[in-house]
Amino acid sequence: MAEKLLEKVKFKTVEEKPCEVTYSVQVPPEVVQHHEKDVADNIQRNALLPGFRQGKAPMNVVLQKFSDDIKSEALKKLLTDTCTMILEKN
Repeated sequence: MAEKLLEKVKFKTVEEKPCEVTYSVQVPPEVVQHHEKDVADNIQRNALLPGFRQGKAPMNVVLQKFSDDIKSEALKKLLTDTCTMILEKN
C-alpha cells in the first residue's frame, strides 16, 4: 500500500550542478496521513500509559499524548521513503 501511495508523490528537478541536484517535491495529504497513521498504530502497540495495559490505550489518548512524536516520526519516515524513491527513479 505504501508503494502505491508513494507513486502519487510528484517531483521535478529544479537545479542541476556538478555533484548537486535540487528537487521540488509535492506530497499529497493522503500520503502524509497514511504515514502518521502507521506511526500512531506503532506507538499505540508499544505505549505504556498509566491506567492501560501495554498496547490497549485508546487511539485518542495516544494521539493526545504523543502528537508531536507522531508528527516528527511520520515526517522522518516520509522523507526517508520519498528520498529513496526519487533516488531509485533517477
